[in-house]
Amino acid sequence: MREANMDPHPRFGETVTLKERAIISLLKLLAKLPHAFNRRLGTFIGHCLWYSRSRSRKVTEKNLQLCLPALMARESSALARRSLQEFGKTMSEMGSVWLWPVPRVIKLVRSVHGRELLEQCVAQQRGVIVLAPHIGNWEILSLFLTQEYPLTVLYQPPESEALNALILRSRARTGTQLAPTSRRGVLALLKALQRRELIGILPDQVPARESGVFAPYFGVPALTMTLVSNLLQKTGARAVCAYTQRLPCGGFDIFFELADECIYDQDITLSTEGLNRSIEQCVRNVPEQNQWEYKRFKKRPEGEEPVYKFS
Repeated sequence: MREANMDPHPRFGETVTLKERAIISLLKLLAKLPHAFNRRLGTFIGHCLWYSRSRSRKVTEKNLQLCLPALMARESSALARRSLQEFGKTMSEMGSVWLWPVPRVIKLVRSVHGRELLEQCVAQQRGVIVLAPHIGNWEILSLFLTQEYPLTVLYQPPESEALNALILRSRARTGTQLAPTSRRGVLALLKALQRRELIGILPDQVPARESGVFAPYFGVPALTMTLVSNLLQKTGARAVCAYTQRLPCGGFDIFFELADECIYDQDITLSTEGLNRSIEQCVRNVPEQNQWEYKRFKKRPEGEEPVYKFS
């Protein structure tokens, strides 16, 4: 097994806590293990999350109840259990995806579907916003895109300085420009689009209240970012949805799909509704690999009760 091509231990001396060192060491260990073993480990993590009745299981079950109410109880339970296993695989894969040499990671990509849709948008020379929901392993997607295009990615810096340094180095090792969720980061995204480049955004994250509006997501009001709508209006860029699908053989397929046309509407309500419909379509294609464990509805309209009330 070939050693990763970078040292994942940030050199912050005493500023790195014991917990941070443990996490970084674990990632380095995972990067040394065979990919197939990490997949099996992820399945085991998912089983643990399921049988321990973890908070992740409770959030998953609640989200499925809200978003896919037509499912029979047995179907919903089976989907929740499978989702936790896929979530576990995403975690167990992070060491290899972040620390392996990029060509080795790219070899995991088996097929690319809808590539021509992305190429058509790029050819329009107006910049492209790649909307990448939390489906499959989204880190694979950014590594793949940077093989052919300049890419600037919006990301939420963690509180840990050491972990942030690891993320910055692993994601930037292909030349990806990282834009933090701040005014400076938004300006970097805008400039990239003005240069007619690609930018990547995880559109299913819950924004700050001042940066979003409530729009239906699977029929449920969800605080939805207005950033995508604003960037489209300011730059005339095109929007493409992209996600990965984890395959039983050990690799991944990548899919590109055009966003809902309403995303380009000047009306912010219609635009955010179009954004959420775009995400929904991706999720419906591979529901078991969507990150249902995320508290998508944690911020509610004024007067509504919290969704996630667990003992």
